[in-house]
Amino acid sequence: MISADDPRVRCAPIYAFLATVDVLRERHRSRGVPEDVTAATLADLGRHVAKTRRMYGRVGLDLPVWIALHYRGSLYEVGRLQYETAYLDSGDFPELVGVVDERLVARLHIPAGEPLSADAVDASLARAGEVLSAVTGERVRVAVCTSWLLDPQLRDYLPPESNIRAFQDRFVLSDHEGPGDADMFRFVFECPEVAPDRVTPVTRLQHAVLDLLKRGGSWRVRTGWLRLP
Repeated sequence: MISADDPRVRCAPIYAFLATVDVLRERHRSRGVPEDVTAATLADLGRHVAKTRRMYGRVGLDLPVWIALHYRGSLYEVGRLQYETAYLDSGDFPELVGVVDERLVARLHIPAGEPLSADAVDASLARAGEVLSAVTGERVRVAVCTSWLLDPQLRDYLPPESNIRAFQDRFVLSDHEGPGDADMFRFVFECPEVAPDRVTPVTRLQHAVLDLLKRGGSWRVRTGWLRLP
């Protein structure tokens, strides 16, 4: 009997995604997606396989449901950021209905990788509308982000010139918020659980994560929106 501990089971989604690469490339071409965007989108699979190994010490794919967005043509990596389309009136971001005067918006995601520099973010945002419009046939003018990176509590720990604070300044925050401690440990420490005793802080951000928890606080996931150029 094959169990979930068997590497063949853990790697099955990886092989399934790889088997559809040619199909996805053709779909992207038919939609007018630039080749560099296709290549970057496909490369996220390798990024997550490597992250899974760092987090769990074994080969596999921690979140195949996330990578499925890429391989069914729903998500595109444009420079430093990733985007997928959503409709506000279909239940996505109900708190923004009536606030944002657009029905079709882009979900904005921040993959791990290079620094979140202002120039890199500017370049991605400037190109995103064009890429998504080619895919959907509609002009996409608004991007919406739900992330721990938008938690205003980070401003108490980071210097004014930090990339994260500059990223936050781009968004208008909604009132929606959710628990963010698990996301902090997953994305800041690459730790699969909230376990302060298991991690060793090195960066200013990592020290901030632990300090707030030590003082009895909790991190939040916030939602914000911005207009694409």
